[in-house]
Amino acid sequence: MSARLRSLPLKSTTLTDSFWSAWQCQMSSTGLVHQWKQCQDTSRLENLRRCARRENGGFQGLRFNDSDVYKLLEATSYAISIGLANGLEAMVSEAIDLISASQQADGYINSFVQLSCPEMRWKSLSALHEMYCMGHLIEAAVSHFEATSKSRLLDVAKRCADHIMAQFPASGPPACGDHQELELALVRLSDVTGEEKYGDYARWQVQSRGTRPSRFEAELQDPAVVALTPGVKPLYIKDGVYDGAYAQDDMPLARQTRAVGHAVRAMYFYSGAVDTLADDEPTMTALHTIWDGLVSKQMYVTGGIGSSGRNEGFTDDYDLPNIDAYAETCAGIGLVYWAWRMFLVSGEGKFIDVLERALYNAVLSGVSESCDRYFYDNPLESDGRHERQPWFTCACCPPNIARLVMSIGQYAVASDEGTLYVAIPISGRYSSKAAEVAIEGDYPWTGDFSLRIARCDGLKRVALRRPDWAGSFAATVNGVNVESRVEKGFIVIDREWRQGDLITVSCPMDAKWSAAHPSVQSCAGRTALQRGPLVYCLEQHDLGAAPQLWSAHVTSPVGVVRSSTGFGTVLLDAQGTLDTVAGSELYGPYDRSSTVARTARFVPYFTWANRGPNAMLVWVRKGN
Repeated sequence: MSARLRSLPLKSTTLTDSFWSAWQCQMSSTGLVHQWKQCQDTSRLENLRRCARRENGGFQGLRFNDSDVYKLLEATSYAISIGLANGLEAMVSEAIDLISASQQADGYINSFVQLSCPEMRWKSLSALHEMYCMGHLIEAAVSHFEATSKSRLLDVAKRCADHIMAQFPASGPPACGDHQELELALVRLSDVTGEEKYGDYARWQVQSRGTRPSRFEAELQDPAVVALTPGVKPLYIKDGVYDGAYAQDDMPLARQTRAVGHAVRAMYFYSGAVDTLADDEPTMTALHTIWDGLVSKQMYVTGGIGSSGRNEGFTDDYDLPNIDAYAETCAGIGLVYWAWRMFLVSGEGKFIDVLERALYNAVLSGVSESCDRYFYDNPLESDGRHERQPWFTCACCPPNIARLVMSIGQYAVASDEGTLYVAIPISGRYSSKAAEVAIEGDYPWTGDFSLRIARCDGLKRVALRRPDWAGSFAATVNGVNVESRVEKGFIVIDREWRQGDLITVSCPMDAKWSAAHPSVQSCAGRTALQRGPLVYCLEQHDLGAAPQLWSAHVTSPVGVVRSSTGFGTVLLDAQGTLDTVAGSELYGPYDRSSTVARTARFVPYFTWANRGPNAMLVWVRKGN
C-alpha cells in the first residue's frame, strides 16, 4: 500500500447516502440560511461594510469575527460544488464584494484592526488572530474557486498571502499566528495555484513555532498589547514565566511528546505539520507520539478532546470529567482534520477509527437535527440545563461544522495511483484516476455494504477498512470468496478488476459495553454502550424523572429499535434496574433501598437534547 494517499476532489464525489445526504440537505436549506442571517444580525457583515466604505470605528463583536463569515463562505462554496446552494449564490457574491472592497491596497484585511485600532496592525501576533482570520479567508477563496472556477476571491487571497510573506519574510525572525490556521490555508493555496512559495512559507511557520526568542513573549511585555486584550497574557504565563504551551509555543514541535494547550489550535497545528513536514522524520515521530498519548489518555469515548473550559484544552492525563467536559465542537472537527491527514501519509486504518468516532459523536452532537441550534461544548453528562443555542458571541463552531458537513464526501474514499481505499463506507459515487465506484449501504446503522466498479482504468487494488469495533468482517467479489490480506487495518484485495465487478462486505454491528481506564475517576463503576461507530446515552425523556436517571443500573442490550424519526436512527433497549427508596427522609438505613426491573432506551449520543433540554448520561452504573 502507498505511504502517500490523496483525497478525492469534492466534485468527484456524489453522495446517495441517506444519512449524510439528509444532513447536507438540512444544513443547506436551513443551517446555511440561518447562519448567514446571524452574520447579518450580529454585524459581522456590517463590520466588513464599514471597512469597504473606509470608515473608522463602529466595530461590533469579537476581534476574530471576520473568520465566521469566511468559514460560512467556505461551507456555502461546498454547497455550490455539490449542487445544494439553494439560492445562496447571491449572498456569496455580496460577501465577496464586501471582502474585496475591504482589502487594503497592500493586501491586509481585518475589520477589527482596520476599524478599531489601525495603529496595532501586526503588533500583536499573540492575540489579534490576524493570520487566523486571513487563513480562513484563503480557505474560503480556494473552495469558492474549486466550486465555480471564478478567481476574484482567489486573487484577494493571494494578495493576503503575499502581504503576510512580505511583512514577515522567512529570512527574518520567526513569525506565526497565535491561533493556527494559516498553515493549512497556505498549503491549499499552493495546491490550487501551483505556486510552491505558499507551501514553503507554511512549512517555515510550522517550524517557527516554539523556537526562542518567542515573538509572543516580547509582545506580551508591551502595555498596549496587554491593554487591548487583557485576558490573553495569563494564558501564556505559568508561575510568572512565559510558557507558551497554550498556543503550542513551549518548544519546537519535533521535541513535543503530548498534546498541550488550546485543543483547536493544537489540532490545526498538527494538521498543518502533516501537510508541510510529512517528509521530516523527527516531526512525524513527534506527531505519532502525541497521537498515541491523545487517544490513550486524553480523549473521551465520544472522540471529544480538550476537557477543560479554562484553557479550552488539555489538562492532565485521564482528567476526563463527564458533567464538566468541555470537548468543544471545533476541537472534534480539528481531530477529524488531523486524523485524515495522518491516514493519508501512513495508510493506517487506526486513524480513521478515531476520525469516525469523533465525527459521528463529538462533532455531530454539536448541531441539532434541524441544523439551526448548536452546542459549543459537549458534556457526557447533563442535569438538563445544557441546551443548544441558535448562535454564540464566539460563533466559531456553527460555520465550522457547516463546512465539514458540506464537504463530508472528501472523507470517505482516498486513492493512490492504483489503489482505492474505502475509509468510511458512505453511500455514493466516487471517481478517481484509476476507477469510478458506487458504494451502497446504510452506514452508520449497519456495517454491511457493497461496492460496484463502474469504471476501471488501471485499478489494481481495493482496500476496505476493517473498523476497530468490528467483530467479524468478510468480503466477496461477484459472490465468490477471494484471496485478500490484512494490511494496516485494511482488507486489501489484489486482482484484475473489471467494470461491473461487485464487492459485497458483511460486517455485523453488535452493541457492546465499554469500560474506562481505572484512572478516569468520573467513570469508575460505570459502563458506556456503543454500536458500530456510535456511542449511546440515556436521556431523561426515556427513563422518567431526573433522579431516576442517576439511579439506573444496566446489564445487557436486549433489542434494536429502528426509529421513524430523525435520520433513520437506530435505538437500543437494555435491561436494567432502578433504585427505589421507601420513605421520604433525606438519609436513612441502607436496607430501606430496593430495585425494580426496568428497560432503558438508549439513543445515539449525537441526537441528545433534540427533544428539548433534559438530563443525559453516557456512562451508566453497571448492574450485576
